[in-house]
Amino acid sequence: LASFHDAVNGIFRGRNVSLSDLGESAIKYDRNTEYEELLTKKMKDTRIDLEDVKIIEHRAKSLSQSSDIVVRELTGIVHRLIYGYVGTNIALDVCLRWCRELQQGMVKTNAQVTRACSAEPTLPKGHSLSSSNLSRNWRSLSTPPFKVPTQPSA
Repeated sequence: LASFHDAVNGIFRGRNVSLSDLGESAIKYDRNTEYEELLTKKMKDTRIDLEDVKIIEHRAKSLSQSSDIVVRELTGIVHRLIYGYVGTNIALDVCLRWCRELQQGMVKTNAQVTRACSAEPTLPKGHSLSSSNLSRNWRSLSTPPFKVPTQPSA
């Protein structure tokens, strides 16, 4: 039995990951913190292997029809489970792509905020910033909307 590191590295060999293989490894190995951290790190840049899902779906469809009613009912249940599995894989793949887009947007926004905050603030000429200015309420009664504009005399 291979180590769990070897198993996880084998599952994440390429860019796409088979959820069947991932589920199988989750059953074989204890899912401790180290396992979860490794999976979290590996899942960041992967996609769900939808070809693997298609193969499973094709194999289920190619099962021959049984004459036994119980076997036919169980086959119908297996087909529904496989359709749910396919749908879950597709939804998860979309969510992973959406998360990557969000992460890229956050990195871009973080860079913009950092750049804006690192710029030296400038005040108009003749003005200064003082801590006493920050602890008082300021209301300029000489500027609109407090001052009523006067009509120029003609």
